[in-house]
Parts: sequence; structure tokens; C-alpha cells
Amino acid sequence: MKSFRVVDVKKNDKNIEFTINVGKNDGVKVNDKFMVYELGENILDPKNCKELEKLEKVKAMGKVTQVKVDESIVGCVKIKGRNR
Repeated sequence: MKSFRVVDVKKNDKNIEFTINVGKNDGVKVNDKFMVYELGENILDPKNCKELEKLEKVKAMGKVTQVKVDESIVGCVKIKGRNR
């Protein structure tokens, strides 16, 4: 599956949902799991100082609750180490 972006976040007292820019046309199905992360600093090999890749900081994890043609709604089940 192609990479995706979070295009909207909705919060209320009971849950958090985010909209992502992939949907049925990309093969997304209800109950698919997604992890949202941001790219952090580059990781360096301490022996040769070679740049490896960027650190991925997990921001949230969730399951798809609704799928549209080109977008999906994901219900958040975990945020930065906290269960929802």
C-alpha cells in the first residue's frame, strides 16, 4: 500500500478519529490497522558515522471504521503509549 497522510483529526471526550487520504481505491478495508508516526532525527551508525535512516516516532495507532473511495476514517486505539 502507498504511504498516507493524516488530513483531519477529530477529538471528543470519548475518542479520537483521524481521516487518512487512502480508501477503497487503495485496497483499504474496515478493521485494517494503521500506525501514524512522524519522522524524527537521522540515525547515525556510531562506528562509521554513516547516516542510516530517520527515527520514526509513533504518534497513534488505530483501526479503520469507515472506508470511502479515496479516504478512510480511523478510530484511535492507542496514543503515545496510552490505550483508548
